[in-house]
Amino acid sequence: MEKTYKNKKEGTNPNIFKQKDLREMFKPVELEGEEYIVETDTVKVFTSLYLKSSYISDETFYLPEMTVNYLIESGKLIGEEKDYWQGHTFKLEYLDSKYLTSSEFSKIVV
Repeated sequence: MEKTYKNKKEGTNPNIFKQKDLREMFKPVELEGEEYIVETDTVKVFTSLYLKSSYISDETFYLPEMTVNYLIESGKLIGEEKDYWQGHTFKLEYLDSKYLTSSEFSKIVV
C-alpha cells in the first residue's frame, strides 16, 4: 500500500530526501574550531522555534543564515531570541544536487 501525504504538493516526491539524508546533502561547516554537520537536531531546533515549542538542544547552537532570516521574516524570532540567532548563523552549501532539481533549490529553506 502506498503511503499518502496529507499536505504534499502535486508533483512532490517525499521519498526523494529524508532528514537522515541531510549530512549527504550539505557540506559540513567549521564553527568555533569544530566541524558541524547539519542533521536531525538542526531540524528539531528550527521546528521548535517555528512552532514556539520548548526544545532545548545540547548540539545545535547555530542555524543556517537563510533559516534564521526566514524565522525573523515570519515573526517567529523577536527580542533577545532574535538577537541570539542573528549572531549564531552560518552559510550552508550543498554538496551536490542529486536530491533537488534546479527549480527546487530556491524553494527549500536552509
